[in-house]
Amino acid sequence: MDSYLVIQKMDVTEASMDSCPIVNGFPGVPAIMGFVHALQRKLQSGHPGILLPLAGISCHYFDPGVHKTGRETRLSLSKNPPYLKKHVEKDKNGLLKGVPFIEEGKADMRVSLIIKILGEDLSFKDLQKGVQAILPLLRFAGGTIWGAENIVCRNCGDEEDERHLLRLLMPGFVLVERRDLIEQSMEDGKDALDALLDHLEVRRVEDENGQTVGWGRKTEEPGWLVPIAVGYRAISETGQVKNQRDPEYPHCFAENVVTLGEFVMPIRLDRLGKVLWQSNVDEASGLFVYTNQNKGE
Repeated sequence: MDSYLVIQKMDVTEASMDSCPIVNGFPGVPAIMGFVHALQRKLQSGHPGILLPLAGISCHYFDPGVHKTGRETRLSLSKNPPYLKKHVEKDKNGLLKGVPFIEEGKADMRVSLIIKILGEDLSFKDLQKGVQAILPLLRFAGGTIWGAENIVCRNCGDEEDERHLLRLLMPGFVLVERRDLIEQSMEDGKDALDALLDHLEVRRVEDENGQTVGWGRKTEEPGWLVPIAVGYRAISETGQVKNQRDPEYPHCFAENVVTLGEFVMPIRLDRLGKVLWQSNVDEASGLFVYTNQNKGE
């Protein structure tokens, strides 16, 4: 019998929307699973041997920090700390020297997490108290955690238990993988980027007279499809790098791996495994990615 931890309706402010250089929006899977890994390490001090290998996420509320100007949507950014004009120096041309900062999208959100638990002689009551105490000490995708509405630990032994756990993620949309759509397009001779864009590109829909009557995706695949970052791919050999963060382990340069995802209501899924993400390492090809079992059935 499997055991699961459900963190219901966790409020997060100013989480990063930059999951990779080409995707801006909902946090990427590495950021989500990074939070789960940090939670696991904190829990191991009081629960030796506990592991949190699988996790899924449901989004109830998402408020990106953007503003619209006409048809353009721009990030709402501020310079922190603020500065007064009289305290700003001028360059040799008399222009004000503004305080530089790195552009990064931020968002407020409310999410629920379902996490598989592995370990022996675990007390659900003690585990719930431990998670409740640890949450304010962690970050979620760089954002501040203000607490969760409820912490639930439950065993799962059959399909009825799985459906009950899925209902705990409502009302919301769970993020699942739709890599299968990209693989189908690549079988027709397209490369990975074209296959991804085919499912995301929005075009004008015209009538018989050539008049625009609406907007629609290039493909007719139903669902709320989005690009998501799911991990990293090595682009150099592993070895020692100058000023690397941890001298104990070999390092390499890497790039983000992006695939197709879909937001689905949990009650539409028949199995819990379809929402759970897990790490997948392929050293031969230099891939470190997160995958799940959803196939869009």
